[in-house]
Amino acid sequence: MLPWCLVGDMNNIVKHEDKRGGHPYRMWMIHGFQEVLDECELNDLELIEYPYTWERGHGTANWAEIKLDRVLVSKEFSSIFAEVKLTNLGINTFDHSPIFLEPVKVVFSAGIKAFRFENAWLLLDCRGSLVSFPRLFFTRQDK
Repeated sequence: MLPWCLVGDMNNIVKHEDKRGGHPYRMWMIHGFQEVLDECELNDLELIEYPYTWERGHGTANWAEIKLDRVLVSKEFSSIFAEVKLTNLGINTFDHSPIFLEPVKVVFSAGIKAFRFENAWLLLDCRGSLVSFPRLFFTRQDK
């Protein structure tokens, strides 16, 4: 499968902890969104810093904060970008806070690598080279 990374305002929550204040979310909406994520095999990345990305009624009795903006990734994306950092930048000029996704591609170290044998090497005439191999490594017979 292809690596998927969906970023944006999903207008829904995954769990009750994604919302603070206001009226509680209806369970059928939460379960419906969770079912879609499960069916599409997408994982919701956790936010670093402040957990809410949207607010309404700041400074009033009806103040509500919700994690609406999120990043959903597939297992394939996570295998390529094992170390990602999702940060809430918390700039409150609008009702949504911007989020910043910083993927770090995994670079494998140049440590000990597994030996790979190429059958084409059997076709090479290695006689007279600086390195000689015992005959037991070769399967073809000289004619």
